[in-house]
Amino acid sequence: MTFPANPAERQPKGDHNRRLSLGLDPESFAAAAGITVEELKDYENTWPDHEFSPMVAERVGEALERLENQLPNSEAAGIRQVREGDAVDGPVLLAPEQSFEQQVRDTAYFMWEADGRPSGRDEEYWHRAREACMGQFRLDEQFEDAVSEEDQDPRLT
Repeated sequence: MTFPANPAERQPKGDHNRRLSLGLDPESFAAAAGITVEELKDYENTWPDHEFSPMVAERVGEALERLENQLPNSEAAGIRQVREGDAVDGPVLLAPEQSFEQQVRDTAYFMWEADGRPSGRDEEYWHRAREACMGQFRLDEQFEDAVSEEDQDPRLT
């Protein structure tokens, strides 16, 4: 997917929807983007054709790109999607689960590397990564709850 390189050309509502699709609450995402929650809310609530902070737009865009590549999804998690009609030669394997601490370490490393490897900020990156991973964990729990609620719906039987 191609997104504007110029932060001034970004679409705040589109970025808001991308954040929601990652399942990250404003606090977790703002921490991952290196901005305040207020800056994030101001940016996401910008009406079309209104001005917004290019610095905030740039950080939001970078965080979205980074997190979309890091947070678990079907491809990043090593899940081979099989659709009806696909030829399957062999078993479909899932990647082994990482421990939560390992997920935090890996996420912190990728955030640090994406920001140009700044020195002396390891604790900041660990906290930001932990918030991002916690947001994903909460999303996964909500998904599991929703799936189990659907399974128990008497209308489905």
